[in-house]
Amino acid sequence: MIEIFIDGERLTPMNTFLKGVIRMKSSRELGRSRFLQQGAPWVYSNELQMPPRESFAPGDWVALETADGQALGYGFFNAHSLISFRLFERAPFRNEEQTRAFFFRRLDAALSLRYLAYPEQAREGTPCFRLCFGESDGVPGFIMDLFRGGKGGGVAVMQCHAAGADQFIVWAQLWLEERMGITCGIVRNDLDVRDREHAPRATSTWGQVPTDVYAAENGVRFFFDAQRGQKTGFFYDHRDNRRRLAELAAAGSWGDKPRFLDCFSYVGSWGLALAKSCPAATVVCADSSSEALAWVRRNAEENGLKGRVEAVEADLFADKSVYAVGAYQVVVSDPPALTSSAKQAEEGKRAHEKCFALAQQATAPAGVTAFAACSFHLTWDDFLDVCHRAGRKKGHNLQLFELGRQAADHPMLSALPETRYLKCAFGRQML
Repeated sequence: MIEIFIDGERLTPMNTFLKGVIRMKSSRELGRSRFLQQGAPWVYSNELQMPPRESFAPGDWVALETADGQALGYGFFNAHSLISFRLFERAPFRNEEQTRAFFFRRLDAALSLRYLAYPEQAREGTPCFRLCFGESDGVPGFIMDLFRGGKGGGVAVMQCHAAGADQFIVWAQLWLEERMGITCGIVRNDLDVRDREHAPRATSTWGQVPTDVYAAENGVRFFFDAQRGQKTGFFYDHRDNRRRLAELAAAGSWGDKPRFLDCFSYVGSWGLALAKSCPAATVVCADSSSEALAWVRRNAEENGLKGRVEAVEADLFADKSVYAVGAYQVVVSDPPALTSSAKQAEEGKRAHEKCFALAQQATAPAGVTAFAACSFHLTWDDFLDVCHRAGRKKGHNLQLFELGRQAADHPMLSALPETRYLKCAFGRQML
């Protein structure tokens, strides 16, 4: 058991929860540090006096100090990661019990923010939103989404993007039962990033997880595979943008039989919202995954939209037949992450430009195109430039009349630009 001295007082933790101490380099060696100068919660390996790798297991919780031994806070450490230290609290560690209590307060604050942003969710009893968005909610590396299942009870899906975040799982289960009466869920620690963290991949459940799990959003129910679907199974981050596009679709003068196109539809979150908002429209949901399209068909039936939603399997980077020229009054192009690192920035821009140009090709001259990107490494300037160049490829300029960001349940931490990742734009051809 380690001993920690604060202001000359010896504090002995309740157990061996905290595994040791790491120190930052001296101010002379550090140069500019986002952790020290901007309040960012990350410390990179080149900012630390790195101990031998065998000194700590990946994700061990440690105290962080300056080079001369002044306490800076505590969190978890991973010598295998470029982001070697992730801060939990900028205060000296006292014991595991107080750390857990502080975690509970963080989740309390996260819940209050979601209810502030979406008061209808508080009234509905079983909320559907992202409850915890990692560093943006002060819970580094930890994601938790809430869904419904069975007879409408709550289901939680968690993911740990960093090895040390695994500590939060049991605490979160306790918090869910105590604060929200949620007693079941899934831990989806099956992410590629866990390989880089030297953390095991696994999927597990607790409690009685219902067979059917769904997200309720903007008056539509979306069923999905919570154990094997993408990320946590459903993407809440475009919920506000989907609602806004549905409003535009409902307000448009599209003629008697408008057709809308949802590219990279996954389970149909854009397309079904459009179909519900505009009863005269037929919506084509296109995706390369037959499994995803099976969920589109089910979701259309569950929401009374059967016969108005067409599920089309296609390679949306190669199959030009989906993009019939001017065939759709509203087109959505929301591809998966195409720029996963700074090194891939140029390649990612070209891929987005291709997707957006094809979407423009398919949009009728007076129609609306929704462009979306989910990579932090595609900057806003690059994103808007890609939209412009996509229009120019089709011989016109774009009139971008509305921009959107990630939904309120994916808050942005001012000290961490990496949390500002989602981009959306609605545009029309300039006539």
